[in-house]
Amino acid sequence: MVKKVVIITADFGSNKNFDFNIPNQINCNYNYEKLCFNDINTQSRNLSLHPRTKGKIPKMLQWMETEADYYIWLDSKFVIKSKTFVNDIINCLGESELILFKHPNRSSIKSECEFVINGMKNENKYLLERYQGEKMLEQVNEYLKDKTFIDNKLFALGFFAYSNKLVKNKDYNLMTDWFFHNCYWSIQDQLSLPYLLHKHNTDYKVFEFNIFKNDYVKYG
Repeated sequence: MVKKVVIITADFGSNKNFDFNIPNQINCNYNYEKLCFNDINTQSRNLSLHPRTKGKIPKMLQWMETEADYYIWLDSKFVIKSKTFVNDIINCLGESELILFKHPNRSSIKSECEFVINGMKNENKYLLERYQGEKMLEQVNEYLKDKTFIDNKLFALGFFAYSNKLVKNKDYNLMTDWFFHNCYWSIQDQLSLPYLLHKHNTDYKVFEFNIFKNDYVKYG
């Protein structure tokens, strides 16, 4: 049986019928489909969810709605440019549960937290609009209390892939925990994931290339 790959993206808050294109895949070994969520095709929930929180649902929990062998998440600003995208990304994942990109600029959740907080103190509009009022410092300090956790990793999370092995326990797994931490602590999902990878003892890999400089996707 041919395995199924779902490529997921979302764009909430723009009130546009956002969509994205997948170039025709050459000699693809998988059945693949795209799922694109936007304000037009998805129930609003405007009274209960901020658009950025709403976007975390397909990013972290789409496996609850769509059965597949593999899932690929792309932020809405990424454009797929490769005609072997599906084959190559799943080959990179291999037998691991999850594959991620290293953060191109920082390498710990402590340094990321400091970067965001200092940026907001300096009136960085981009950071203020996203993270003002979030419990980021309390969050990181809580993680660092765990003496078994070594804070030496940070990931760029606009693009990642995982297999259904990651979510085989449908009641409790890395992705459900990740969503919970985004709701309870902060929407800054880069801060929670390194700790949760440790907590869940996740079998993950790291891409060998830069998230913004590769043959598969273009940003912006």
